[in-house]
Amino acid sequence: MDVAEQANLDKEAGLGQLEEVCVRDVWKHEAGDFTPWLSENLDQLTDVLGISLRLEGRELKVGSCRADIVACVPDYGARVIIENQMETTDLKHLGQILAYLAGLEAQIVIWIATKFREDHLSAIRWLNQHTADPYAFFGVKLSAFQIDGSPYAPSFQVLEKPNDWDRILKNISNSIEARVVRRDLWAHCAARWPNPLGINKGFAGSRVRRWMEIADLRLTLYLRKDRVRIYVTGNRGEADKDVFGRIGKYRCKLLKALEGSSFLHGENPRCTTELEIDTHDRNNWDEIAEWFKCQHLKYEEVLRCSP
Repeated sequence: MDVAEQANLDKEAGLGQLEEVCVRDVWKHEAGDFTPWLSENLDQLTDVLGISLRLEGRELKVGSCRADIVACVPDYGARVIIENQMETTDLKHLGQILAYLAGLEAQIVIWIATKFREDHLSAIRWLNQHTADPYAFFGVKLSAFQIDGSPYAPSFQVLEKPNDWDRILKNISNSIEARVVRRDLWAHCAARWPNPLGINKGFAGSRVRRWMEIADLRLTLYLRKDRVRIYVTGNRGEADKDVFGRIGKYRCKLLKALEGSSFLHGENPRCTTELEIDTHDRNNWDEIAEWFKCQHLKYEEVLRCSP
């Protein structure tokens, strides 16, 4: 059956004819039309890549060039470069992509074009094979379609992606879940303390550090999936022998104040106490907040005084 016969059958069945149209009929200019449209419709890429994207900026200057779109994966922290080319890929854009990757400290690159040269697809493939997580490179073909005079419909086809993209997506999902848990748990703890922890809104790190001025030491509250801890440390980059020397002046008082606590097994030069508990279970958060508060007060009472 030839195309004409199929078209007649479709017409008789009341079906429209899907036709590919030139993308220039949809967006006259890349910078003036397509890039602004895509920046407002990043969900179109979410559908084909499997990751949520949030716009950070458009036409961001990097050296003498400008990155078309800069986005991020919410709650994951990965920065995304989107380079648009409403024509066949060329070496200039490949070079720009690598410059943007370094200049903007990005981890994910999405190169969109209407046609990819095979050597450029090979370059994307090579980058995916020779870079480790969290770096990922995509080649995405842009097309547009129409059915019997209907509004234009954009189409994105992924031509190249990391071989283990499903595994990377799982790691991203796990990382996002962990960040959300840490953010919400710290906010829960701070809300239950009589004195604020000094945590910035939205903080999602695994450690909160509080400086004990007289002792010149830092008290660190630490979250893991299966436990929480409090321990004493020094300044960033300081040698352990110097830190342990200052902690040693308080060790006897700390051990007495913390009597009955569960201490870290083995050598414990930082006077670490811990509570084994599932921090991802929100039913445990009241207990975690209370433990942090009580333990912190015991440490603070000792470290706020002269040894």
